[in-house]
Amino acid sequence: MSDELGGFVEYVGGPEYGHVLLSPLENLAAIEEPLVREKAVESLNKICKELSQPQVEDYFIPLIVRLSKADWFTSKISATGLYNVPYSKAAPPSQEGLRQQFSQLVHDETPMVRRQAANNLAKFVKEMPPAIVIDEMIPLFQHLASDDQDSVRLLTVEILISIAEVIPKEQQTSHGTLLTALRSLFEDKSWRVRYMVADRFEKVKQTPTICLKTAAYSYTDRESCRRGNCIS
Repeated sequence: MSDELGGFVEYVGGPEYGHVLLSPLENLAAIEEPLVREKAVESLNKICKELSQPQVEDYFIPLIVRLSKADWFTSKISATGLYNVPYSKAAPPSQEGLRQQFSQLVHDETPMVRRQAANNLAKFVKEMPPAIVIDEMIPLFQHLASDDQDSVRLLTVEILISIAEVIPKEQQTSHGTLLTALRSLFEDKSWRVRYMVADRFEKVKQTPTICLKTAAYSYTDRESCRRGNCIS
């Protein structure tokens, strides 16, 4: 059902009535079964692409807020995957509200929520102009990169790459901040985090400014599996 509802817009009268499908999908996005939640999120994003700006403002964004503020972590996990599609359709005040609400998820007390927030932040930053990324998203990245859970920290490599791709070369100060964070990831106490940096090294090399300065760090780890990833 979670998967099928995403294609039901034409059966409820077209995009102008697409919002009537949001309520059942909101309920499905809150249940405990991960696969059902994931399909519900996919369907919600699919429907959102067909909604008008007023529909997004009146129906979709309130849905995101309800899931984000729910007591149970399953709803919050689903909420993290619902920000980037409506963001581009929302008015500036609503965009600001979405960024603030996402920040709350990044700072959530539940590791599983923070992990999914980290997983989706890489996509979310691509919807924003460089100035907002620098002022608001880099601090969120830094918070996640210093998380006490290595399962959260290892996901910040993709966030760093996305941010570096958004920020122009002229913003040298911001690239310096990212370089410092990347050095910390290279030297992380968890081998899983260091391995993730090595595994994404080809993508890191393709980002301007950062790549040339960080190449040397890829060979400093003594663990052969990580060095092998960097060399391949």
